[in-house]
Amino acid sequence: MKVERHIVGSLIRDVGDELGVFSLEVYRKISPRKATLLQGLPGLGLVGKLAVEMLIEHFSAEPVARLYSEYMFLPDGNVGVGISNGKELSYITIDFYYAATSSGEELILMTAQTQPVNWGQYRTLQKVLDLARSWRVRRVVSLGGFAMDRVGEEREAYVAASSKALLREFTKCGAKVLRGGYVTGACGLIVGLAAISDFESATLLGVTHGKYPDPRGAKAVIDVLDKMYKIDFRTEIVERKIKEVEKTLKLTREMKEIVSRRGEAIQRPEYPYTV
Repeated sequence: MKVERHIVGSLIRDVGDELGVFSLEVYRKISPRKATLLQGLPGLGLVGKLAVEMLIEHFSAEPVARLYSEYMFLPDGNVGVGISNGKELSYITIDFYYAATSSGEELILMTAQTQPVNWGQYRTLQKVLDLARSWRVRRVVSLGGFAMDRVGEEREAYVAASSKALLREFTKCGAKVLRGGYVTGACGLIVGLAAISDFESATLLGVTHGKYPDPRGAKAVIDVLDKMYKIDFRTEIVERKIKEVEKTLKLTREMKEIVSRRGEAIQRPEYPYTV
């Protein structure tokens, strides 16, 4: 079926695609030369998402584009919209931000509230790569978590890459080689799709317990990126995030103790994101 393209302002919409409907809003035109796309979607410990969000904060990065996809569901698995103040609607989208380091490295920061549903990941991530190609992205790096039973305060990051040369770049910056296993979900899939689509690609995973939002795992990822792209990351950002999570966990434990003593059932406090 032929795809018709309708343009209204900054909105570009694919209509009649048998494999899905997508819409793209472009807020700002950019022309990078050799940018790196950093994907940080929700996953184990929210490591990738937290890492990208902290990088957005570090750079005070502004959004450049937003991708709507019928494969992006609410965190509970339903379709719908978020409501705020009774009138503000928010949709589950994939958002892109542009940042440049002081040394001239260009980064496209990609994040979302959820991952695409399993049956829509190939199609959605191919759209992402089409967009990346239009921005002349040369390298795609997915960020995520590497679950371990026992973790300390100091974490490590593991890497797998599409070439030995790229693998060496990461290991020189402190990452350890991922020797085997699987990287699941969008974090793994985009690396494979990028590799067969003529991008350099890698996945960078921070060690995490995987049980709740883990900014320490995200810091392990950022530490490697900091060295590789000369970001000069402001550590106070991650320290503040660690304190926020620890405060929430402390409150949760205190509430559980109160409930245990009273024998009552209460609702657990929600984290900012649900996977």
